[in-house]
Amino acid sequence: MAHLLENVIISNFKSVEIVEISLQSYNVMVGYNNAGKSNILKAVSWLFKKSTLGPECFKDITKPVSVEGIITGVDEPIISRLPQNQATAMQPYIKGCKLIIRRIQNTPNTSSKLQVLFENSADGSSEWRDSPTGIEAGISLLFPEPIFINAMEDAAEDSSKYKTSTTIGKLLSTIFNNIQAEHNETITQAFSSFQNLFSASGTNRIQELVSFDDDVSGVISTFFPGLRIKAQIPEIEFKEILKSATISTFEDGDTTGKEISILGHGAQRAIQMGLIRYLADQKRSQSTTVNNTLLLVEEPELYMHPQAIDNVRDAMKSLSDIGFQVLISTHSPRLVTKDDVRSTLLVTKQNNATTIRKTLFEAVSEVEKNAPTQLDLLFQLSNSSNILFSDKVLLIEEDLCVIPKSPAFQDLLCSYPQFFQNFPT
Repeated sequence: MAHLLENVIISNFKSVEIVEISLQSYNVMVGYNNAGKSNILKAVSWLFKKSTLGPECFKDITKPVSVEGIITGVDEPIISRLPQNQATAMQPYIKGCKLIIRRIQNTPNTSSKLQVLFENSADGSSEWRDSPTGIEAGISLLFPEPIFINAMEDAAEDSSKYKTSTTIGKLLSTIFNNIQAEHNETITQAFSSFQNLFSASGTNRIQELVSFDDDVSGVISTFFPGLRIKAQIPEIEFKEILKSATISTFEDGDTTGKEISILGHGAQRAIQMGLIRYLADQKRSQSTTVNNTLLLVEEPELYMHPQAIDNVRDAMKSLSDIGFQVLISTHSPRLVTKDDVRSTLLVTKQNNATTIRKTLFEAVSEVEKNAPTQLDLLFQLSNSSNILFSDKVLLIEEDLCVIPKSPAFQDLLCSYPQFFQNFPT
């Protein structure tokens, strides 16, 4: 992936007082309910998707909400593929292939604004500047509007109803844009034939409309001589057809399509994830794209059986290799393997504020280095759920461990006998 949202600082957003997170192409957030994982996803989305925040989004209503992001990998090949005016506007703010931006809103129900950090090479000073003309459009090419899939979102709605914000909407837009580019002449001819039948100026207007025009005009002329009317059917645009597009489902031997909404939640979620994967495949084929789309998903494991969860995990990881930067929140240990420790964020809440604990990679780095067999043990399915939601983990090598008879260790032995079975004392 050429460029990446590498670092994010979230301030005063919902349950977040201030949180800084480092991101890679594939990232997993783990934490208890109500820890603030969803708020982090929404804050990251807000950085690239302009909207006005209400008072419920301010942790402290007297302070501004801001989300700062460091975009890395903005090198000359990337810049050269942007429109000239956007590239020119962006270049003064890029230092060492990094572009630092933030979205800030000072008070509830007022407009937010995007700013860029200007670093003065002469004296080393820096200042935030409101984004000049062209920069915001350039950033939207680097990071288009994020795809955000809420855990409680209606998967059938997201998968079958065309909206600019839904997965099916983004997918159909991609497909139909390709169709229009490839078959523009055929489409134009088809629409022209329709307009000739129904348009008021059509050369082959259908007889029923002609009769209607003449009959009503004859009546009107008795009140206003010389005045005529014609029923006007609006011209059809290709993009308007897209808005009525949907998806039907067919099972083996079934010739009658069914709406997605009548399927079970598991099937709906599977279709939703499949559409995302297909969208990624389509994007991968566009080798000239400079896009890196943020895919933000709450609990993709919802309603899935264990094998399907494994497939979702693998699909999400593959998306991160082909033009998506993935950030997932989850309660499922199946979405975290030992290969993912570098990109797993442990989210918790302390003093009623969301915080990010030491990353899972930092927590087990010594284990990875010095005791790889224990690391395998940690991420066995029977243990990983305990590891991901633990405050502390104690690894004990049986043949080296002797439990002293001190009162403190005896209390520990009584409290957690399952950890000290068959150990000498």
